[in-house]
Amino acid sequence: MAAKNDQQGNQHPEATFIVLCLVLAGVAYLLWHFFSGYIIRGLFPIQWLQIKFIQLTSGIGRTGTEVLQFVEATIKGDQDAWTIGIADFWAIRTIVGERVQWLMLGLTSIFVAILVKRSFKTDAYKRELSLNGLMSYNAEHWRTSTFSVAFDPDKLWPQMAPQRAPGEWLRDNEISYQGGDLNKAKAESVMAEQLGVLWQGIDNVALHIQVMLMIIGAHAVSPSSGSKKKASDKLRGDITVAYTIHKDPAKRDAIVASLIAPFLASPDITKLIVEVTKKHAWTATILIEFLETSRKAAGVLPSAEFLWLKSIDRPLFYVLNNVGRRKYHVEGAGAMSHYFFEKGAKRGLSEPRVENAVAGILHYLKVEKMVDDLSQMPSDT
Repeated sequence: MAAKNDQQGNQHPEATFIVLCLVLAGVAYLLWHFFSGYIIRGLFPIQWLQIKFIQLTSGIGRTGTEVLQFVEATIKGDQDAWTIGIADFWAIRTIVGERVQWLMLGLTSIFVAILVKRSFKTDAYKRELSLNGLMSYNAEHWRTSTFSVAFDPDKLWPQMAPQRAPGEWLRDNEISYQGGDLNKAKAESVMAEQLGVLWQGIDNVALHIQVMLMIIGAHAVSPSSGSKKKASDKLRGDITVAYTIHKDPAKRDAIVASLIAPFLASPDITKLIVEVTKKHAWTATILIEFLETSRKAAGVLPSAEFLWLKSIDRPLFYVLNNVGRRKYHVEGAGAMSHYFFEKGAKRGLSEPRVENAVAGILHYLKVEKMVDDLSQMPSDT
């Protein structure tokens, strides 16, 4: 019954609103009818100050002069405040208010501009940094860029040279191309080296392979925020710093091994690795699949986050740099070729299948560059 009464009481909100408006209007009318003189005498001095302010700053013109005279007469008592109607009172407030609001806006803007200019006049908020200085500053916050800061492009470091063009790669590996005939056997042999070694368990691969598995695995199991995300980011930063500042390989490897030890014991990462190794046979193709899986699960993991790998295992760096591309670096194309053969077979293949990568080089030479001999190509193509 109580609920029914409540419902009936709330059935006409419009009527309630109308009654409320009428009551407020009645109160306003009574206030004005009995107290208009007091209201006007209280507010007109404020209006007078506003008009004088306008007069001093921008002038008031004929209408403004008439309003000023009327207000002053009311304040002095020459004009009876009780005879002023609400329409006249409201017209005066509107005329004065419109002029004042624009003046105040302009003056406030000028004041703020002066304040900002004076505040930033000194060098307190300015720093001058060289390119290396800027990179060093960034590395304090994004530790995976530490390796880039330490890299000196003026010093000869073959491992860190830019990606090789197909012609360069053929010359560097002494693979002949004459009369439109490529030494395919040797090209396939060199391409097969990009695959790394056959998978025989995580304990039987090189340390840097273990590191990459842990970096990718930690990223795969970490959400967009939280302790796992922080641990994943910290691992990448710590690994980069270790490979950058420690020049003694034995000391460096001991530090790196200690950094990845907690992640090697992670059942979540181990489970992911087991799933990936069921589908691929070689360390390179396992890492390709693992990186693909990780990116799908947790977002982009760019190769810039593990640039140190290029100094340790240049072919593997370019293999992983190829992931997500549609046109591959020649230094990682062999591994990509084999990877897609394994994807098609839905299992690992122990026999290297890099012929598609070699066919891609031939297409590049004959169709794109239209040359029949390596000597016809510039040294950097």
